[in-house]
Amino acid sequence: MSNFDDLNNHLRNFQETILLESDFARLLIVLNGGRVLAVSLGLENLLWVHPKPQQCVMSDDWNLGGIRTWISPERDYFYKNPADFDQWFCPMGIDPIYYKVVSKEKTSITLIADIEAKNNTTSEIFKGILTKRIDLISINETDNNREAKIRIHDILQIHSNHTPVAIWSILQVPTNEAQESKVRLPINVANAISYFDPIPEDYFIYNENSIDFILDGEKELKLGIPPEDFPDNSKIAFSYSYKVNGKNASISVNSNTNASNQDECLDVAKSSPNGLKGVIQFYNSDFNKSGLKYGELEIHSKPTKYIKGVLMTESIITIDFSLEK
Repeated sequence: MSNFDDLNNHLRNFQETILLESDFARLLIVLNGGRVLAVSLGLENLLWVHPKPQQCVMSDDWNLGGIRTWISPERDYFYKNPADFDQWFCPMGIDPIYYKVVSKEKTSITLIADIEAKNNTTSEIFKGILTKRIDLISINETDNNREAKIRIHDILQIHSNHTPVAIWSILQVPTNEAQESKVRLPINVANAISYFDPIPEDYFIYNENSIDFILDGEKELKLGIPPEDFPDNSKIAFSYSYKVNGKNASISVNSNTNASNQDECLDVAKSSPNGLKGVIQFYNSDFNKSGLKYGELEIHSKPTKYIKGVLMTESIITIDFSLEK
């Protein structure tokens, strides 16, 4: 749903919705999956939401939309036959696990959930506590645009010794046609990793100091970029420009808790399991196959390690939303 109020009014008839607000900026939080389901700087929702959200909630479908948190590596936890990347599924102990509210203020909320999944490669049972703090940090308004910055801080603690996992932060976004929606990466040369089928050349645009990747919801593709391709691999930044109801919109994502080298990247490519791994990935749906048009902006944290005797990792991402008036 593209209208924020319509979505909120629809959802709160059958589940709890929580709003974070500051002047014109609003975030819609739902407890299934601990999602930021919608972001509004007026009337429009700037994130993608499934066109039948009630059906998703009632059937515990993971693909509700918004901003979600999973764990990686995907191969071990999301494939019943990981050796062959066969029989993909979403573990219900990861999503749509229901979060509890720890604290709530007007512009911030802290959530917590016990998450669990089986590593289908090692047969280990992963059990952890995921604490999520969501903050609406700031807003700004100019003659032409409205802007808001949010921060999502995830802390994952593992109960016992375990093979490494990482936090996998995913934003689901609307797509447009005719190259009107694209990710911009501030890099000169990309060691583009095709996680699935080869990516057609017309999905790339090479600029002087950046590379654009098209998201149009017309062909299933997944692009990965290794951390070594960024000017400073200790910090990752990228942006996504698109249109919402004919208005120019953008989302900029920044992190300094990202995996910073190949040893810290856990998510291998289906097309080349022994090749390079990406710290960020961008997924483009195939409308003809799924009936859904959306893109995903994905970023992976550093893997778990012991800190003062606790096996843990954290992810801090800041997201800047902008919408033309």
